[in-house]
Amino acid sequence: YFLLAGHLSPIDGIGPKEVGMDALQNLLEQKTIQEVVLATSPTVEGEATAHYIAQLCKHFAIKTTRIAYG
Repeated sequence: YFLLAGHLSPIDGIGPKEVGMDALQNLLEQKTIQEVVLATSPTVEGEATAHYIAQLCKHFAIKTTRIAYG
């Protein structure tokens, strides 16, 4: 498990470093991870955060999956 310290919100000045994306990137670089399951809220900020993580995982050829919501 890896928990972020919030969600991305550029309008509020909350970027990747503020929520711990650098720690996530370090983990992705150092461990053998096959899949990342994303569980973010269905808000604009949650979607942006999920997209950012998915792009980061794509760089490391790690599969991303998003849990269902509705």
